[in-house]
Amino acid sequence: RILLWATALFALSNIHADVSTPSVFGDHTVLQRDHANPVWGWANSGEHVTVTIAGNLIREGRLEWRITLEPLPAGGPHSMIIKAKNTLSYADVLVGEVWICSGQSNMQWPVSKSYDGDLVAATGNSSQIRLISVPQVGTQEAQNDFMANGKDALPKQFQRFRRRLAVGLQLQQALGVPVGLIDNAWGGSAAEAWVRRDILESDKRYSELIENWEKTTHEYDTEKETATFQAKLKTWTDNGKTGQRPRAPRNPLTGNQRPA
Repeated sequence: RILLWATALFALSNIHADVSTPSVFGDHTVLQRDHANPVWGWANSGEHVTVTIAGNLIREGRLEWRITLEPLPAGGPHSMIIKAKNTLSYADVLVGEVWICSGQSNMQWPVSKSYDGDLVAATGNSSQIRLISVPQVGTQEAQNDFMANGKDALPKQFQRFRRRLAVGLQLQQALGVPVGLIDNAWGGSAAEAWVRRDILESDKRYSELIENWEKTTHEYDTEKETATFQAKLKTWTDNGKTGQRPRAPRNPLTGNQRPA
């Protein structure tokens, strides 16, 4: 799997026996050039953790450790070694541009649907563009990790990738440096889904919005909605499947409409 460095820190709460890092780090990571990059993770309490990359070694000793790397120029590949009781070795680490690709369906459109999609697919650079996709999971709790889903931007696969890779290709060709893309776009998502709840709750303009969602939170019955759908589906099947098939319910509490 292809893993990238993320530009945002996650709340750290897990306890791990061995030194470990979240899924945003691993083989083929891309670090932001000319910036002090944080690397973080977990280890045994009081254990000394060292991170080595491009000849630089930094030491930290905490249960939830966070090490800040010195700024590096664009380039690579490098090896990143994270050592405590055990050792993590991440290969093919590049330094370049790291961009977050967020938003709705326009960021999810396939390259084949975009203008000059054939040219984009034919000129994709597999060694300089990396992509990691954040799973589309709706939750009200801050997360410290996610199951990564990433790939190199291989030309033969470029057509089925999304518009974000076309943007990454333009960046890579214009800047001449590696490009890492963090994809957390979710088609059809509401604007308020991307805003922290405490910010929405502190602004009186959104009081009605929050009140309506609090009502939905307390009243939505997943089992009832599922049972209703199954009954409609059975009726549709018993009637020879005539007319439009009933649509399965979408849980608003775990989708992309709920605030925060």
